Amino acid sequence: MYLVKRNKVYHLFYWDEQHKLKSISTKCTLKAEANKFAVQYLKDLQEKKNKIELITYAEFKIFYKEYALSRFAKSYQEFVHYAFEQFERVISGEILLKDIQPYHIEKFIQLKLTEAKERIVNGYLRTLQGAFQRAIEFGYLNENAFKKVKKLKPKQNQPIFPTKDDLTKIIEQESDPLLKIIYNFGFYTGMRMGEIRFLKWNSIDFNKNQITISNHETFTTKSKSSRIIPLHKIVRRELLQYKKISDVTDFVFTKNGKQLTKDYISTRFKRAVNNSKVCKYLHFHSLRHGFASNLVLKGVPLYNVSILLGHADIKTTQIYAHLRSDDLRNAVETLD
Repeated sequence: MYLVKRNKVYHLFYWDEQHKLKSISTKCTLKAEANKFAVQYLKDLQEKKNKIELITYAEFKIFYKEYALSRFAKSYQEFVHYAFEQFERVISGEILLKDIQPYHIEKFIQLKLTEAKERIVNGYLRTLQGAFQRAIEFGYLNENAFKKVKKLKPKQNQPIFPTKDDLTKIIEQESDPLLKIIYNFGFYTGMRMGEIRFLKWNSIDFNKNQITISNHETFTTKSKSSRIIPLHKIVRRELLQYKKISDVTDFVFTKNGKQLTKDYISTRFKRAVNNSKVCKYLHFHSLRHGFASNLVLKGVPLYNVSILLGHADIKTTQIYAHLRSDDLRNAVETLD
């Protein structure tokens, strides 16, 4: 720490637990008095640090779940809850929050890497790190153990996607008529699971043949921005037929007046994939990859695909660039 005199008054500068430089006015014009203020102020900070409220992981999980209700979209609330549940697989819920160490987190990473890709594991880490950061603000922690653990570097694998024939075989294995519509909807719109689940009827314009994806009181898009997707004729026909028999609710895809859960849609899709004998690595998000990949194969520029997918950065869309290898080859051949 050190003192700096500004406008005849000394200011105390010091580093906090996150190594950020902080400052406060001592309101003293004499250095001796400013030094006394500094000693007492830092002593008070240390005492406050030693007086953190003891809380178990299980208690904080309940607290943070309530905190998330009023601050996050419902889809992210579910992910927060799932992240907390998954981390509890490597620790006891009765462990004090302050006793969670980096080695617990490393153990968690190793466990999840046997079940999920690096990108998904990083999602858990970011979510839990954010929660633990709030714990510091609430006086439950002095430091964030998750900040001491490096995030994983995701492998840039080429996306696996279903063809139209694959989609037909998958749908044939699905007995729920509503899910059949949802599978087609995902393939021909490229919308994310959350965007589909929280889509409202007033976001679909059958006259202009377009869907507007935007934020509303119960949902926030991943990029936090709106976009428009043209309504494919297959999707339009199925939606108009479905609307005649659907539940009277604001949301499009519901059963008995309730939204379908993410787990229900994912599990049923995976079951249909396995029964269809097509690529076993396909999952519901693969429908989004199918939408993008088929557009690229049809010659649609990556920039346009990026807009339709709602990517905040076109670099994200570059994972489909390998599908345009013929274009690159033709470009080079123009030099002949």
